[in-house]
Amino acid sequence: MTAANDFDLFIHDIGAGFLVKIGTEKGKELLFRHVKTRKATIKEISKLVEFHKKKESMFTASINAEPSTLPLIYSGSYDSPVWEEIGKICYGCGSCNLVCPTCYCFDVRDDISLNMKDGERYRVWDGCLLEDFAKVAGGHNFRKTRGERLRHRFNRKFQFQVDKFGGLFCVGCGRCSRACLVNINIVEITNKLIEERETGKKE
Repeated sequence: MTAANDFDLFIHDIGAGFLVKIGTEKGKELLFRHVKTRKATIKEISKLVEFHKKKESMFTASINAEPSTLPLIYSGSYDSPVWEEIGKICYGCGSCNLVCPTCYCFDVRDDISLNMKDGERYRVWDGCLLEDFAKVAGGHNFRKTRGERLRHRFNRKFQFQVDKFGGLFCVGCGRCSRACLVNINIVEITNKLIEERETGKKE
């Protein structure tokens, strides 16, 4: 229940103080320059272990595959009937986009003043589940159906961004599943795709 890497300092609050895990030389230098430290006692470490056990018990759902296999599973799921199934119930409201900590898409808009002499170009938040997201000039839409838009969103979390940045873009927070008005659950959908791949069936 802690990040394994990509941090300078990881600070755990254990009530009467803090346990600090050093992740980089920069973090080590920062810590020793500003704080008087000592080695953690066995009792303090056991407090942290208990904290992690308690947190882990709160996770009632899990993906039935190693994270490293998810890009391959998603790359083979393009024609899965799952997308049409969930597309039929999705409202296309974009709630999942709005609450996701790794969604960052935006649209660029131009507003021209009434005097027609000046204007403003600005960015607004956008989301791939919204109908107009993939719409281009001439009214063409590269992802017309909600199923296609859901497939795109899930693939961005588990395949496309992995290829681009080297890591999953789902942090496992569950916000999208909680925000969804029709209870589309990212863990359940992923497990369905895993099951399809394992059984070789596309029901």
